[in-house]
Amino acid sequence: MKKYFCILVVLLHFTFSSSAAWSKNRVNLVEDEKSPFVEEETTLMGTEIVVLIALNSEQEKDEARGAIVAAFDEIRRIENLMTDWREDSPLQEINRAAGIKPVVIDDEILFVLREARKVSEMTDGAFDVTYAPLGKLWGNFVTPKNTIADDRAIQKVLPLVNYKNLELDFKKNTAFLKKTGMRVGLGGIAKGYAVDKAAMILEKKGYRNFVIKAGGDMVVRGKRNGKLWWIGIKHPRNRDQNMAILPVSNVSISTSGDYERFYMIDGKRYPHIISPKTGYPVDGCESVTILAKNTYLTDGLSTGVFVLGPIAGKKFIEGNQSIQGMIIDSKGHLWVSKGLETK
Repeated sequence: MKKYFCILVVLLHFTFSSSAAWSKNRVNLVEDEKSPFVEEETTLMGTEIVVLIALNSEQEKDEARGAIVAAFDEIRRIENLMTDWREDSPLQEINRAAGIKPVVIDDEILFVLREARKVSEMTDGAFDVTYAPLGKLWGNFVTPKNTIADDRAIQKVLPLVNYKNLELDFKKNTAFLKKTGMRVGLGGIAKGYAVDKAAMILEKKGYRNFVIKAGGDMVVRGKRNGKLWWIGIKHPRNRDQNMAILPVSNVSISTSGDYERFYMIDGKRYPHIISPKTGYPVDGCESVTILAKNTYLTDGLSTGVFVLGPIAGKKFIEGNQSIQGMIIDSKGHLWVSKGLETK
């Protein structure tokens, strides 16, 4: 991996220091920064989407805003295509036909299902594209709950969670879930894919220096005012504290953490990231950040490494030359992969 790629980034709330400050959910200029930019935000795929384009002159702003609208439209298109919340969605058609017959799907969904299955294979099922039956039992991790999911219900659906039982036929363009009751869901990878597609829209329109952030998923391209974008690592338990600041360019970054969506039940934190093998929320990490070439890959792998836990997660990252990563374990200790430099 090239050195410039390895000087990179981090957590779910990002702070741009030499170029801009991303405070909470917004990107804002630092007071001494004079270079022009355009920033827009909207809500899609259940999260806030922010796009910032660095410009050469103030006169480019209107045209850049039009490009951002096109990027938002592309994310909206992916959301409509890959949701499993609507009964008429292609994914729901696959789920209804589980154990019955293969379903013909378009090339784009087939591609994302293939990549999701690859991430499942890479992580030995720590990320599993057929996780959806478990997710249904646990709810949204936003509305407070007083009790955890029923263990008998968990044990009943666990046999339905197995990515190896998702068959994809690339000649016939079909997907087939082998067992009745199985479900696929792309919540762990579709947002990253949407960010990648939005970046392609901006690039096709001639923009080379921009940032797109969608919740914990982010793509960074080019530079701003001739400088690398700078990103600060926010502590999962202390949002006012940066654990590191890193310069970045031309990379995708995703973070999975236990601090945005979780239940507190009898004094114990239950994060929304659930092990496909046990059926219960995992608690070995506070945060995992993955850096790689594609955002759909970092999206899935950040979840997978979080499930693997700090020990197996470190081994996984170090064993894959195409990625870099950072882990904050449940005791607050920060680990950074060897190819990644921090300040």
